[in-house]
Amino acid sequence: MKREGKSRERWNSFARRRAKCGIVLSLAIFLFGGGHTSAQDQGAPIGLADSETIVNFGSPVFLFNNAAEAIAGRRIENSAGLGKYEGFKNSAGSRYLETGATLQGIGVNVPAAGDGELLFVQNVSAFHGGMPFAAGNFLAIAHRDGFVSLYSSKGFIPSSSSKTEIKKGDHIGMAAKAPESGNASYLFRLYDGKSRLWANPALFIQGFNDSVPPKIKQIALLGEKETYIAENRKNAMQVIPQGNYLLAVSIVDPLYRNESISGLFRLKAVLNGQVIADRKLDSARITEGGLAFLDMQAPSSGSVDDEGRLLLGKQFLPSGRHTLEVFAYDYAGNEARFTWQFNAQ
Repeated sequence: MKREGKSRERWNSFARRRAKCGIVLSLAIFLFGGGHTSAQDQGAPIGLADSETIVNFGSPVFLFNNAAEAIAGRRIENSAGLGKYEGFKNSAGSRYLETGATLQGIGVNVPAAGDGELLFVQNVSAFHGGMPFAAGNFLAIAHRDGFVSLYSSKGFIPSSSSKTEIKKGDHIGMAAKAPESGNASYLFRLYDGKSRLWANPALFIQGFNDSVPPKIKQIALLGEKETYIAENRKNAMQVIPQGNYLLAVSIVDPLYRNESISGLFRLKAVLNGQVIADRKLDSARITEGGLAFLDMQAPSSGSVDDEGRLLLGKQFLPSGRHTLEVFAYDYAGNEARFTWQFNAQ
């Protein structure tokens, strides 16, 4: 019941954001500048069952334009075994925040997430805004209430069927098998054309098998000249100069055995008992400047620093003793906390 309540709370948060946007614009208009028949009256709602899901929504990633640029970054493997890169500051290419989830198919088959109509099949290189070129080809299905689901992978092969009416669970294509599971592994994204939002797929996945809390790897205060990393010293309290700082945090949602990764959903920072940041990764707004995550300004590269840390906003620290608490929650409701006490002089 506790997790049921949390899921309802997260959905209500997303619903309020949809209502606040209040803009009806189809994916076809956004991508092509042309019109498309409304999908609001189609079929059943979208719903996905959890099966070794990895929610990547809001995760910082470094995108290289070609193999030569990749040499400038150092490849690392995250807890889910997905290829990431670090060394943003000295690398070519660009950084951004991801907008989807990695799902397991049925064998090599990719199932539809809900009833709808086939919208289009396209090479991803023609699109921008939440669809990096590395995703490969993709297929889009229009659902009721303005939602459009997108399925992609580097080896994605759309179904040869000529039908346009899609039922939930229909096999819409094939993808390469993941070595560890023997099932197709593909990227799933969900576009909310009614409000011009990329929605977090975790909102539509039921029964997450995720018992491990996020891991707060680092907290940093970025000053004009220096960066101060949080250290809880045993014998002496850390001292930093008073002044204006940008709060940055490095967080991962780790993989445990054969469980899923429900993904980072909420970040909250409390300074001396006062909430200074409370941000949710339920969606990303599409703006003229790009994607805006965490209620920050677009593009999404502005929400992550050169070291891959998420930026939570600026704060002035006057002289005196301070206590900074950072809370991180994943979609399954697991919580992590980091408390840092320091002096500002």
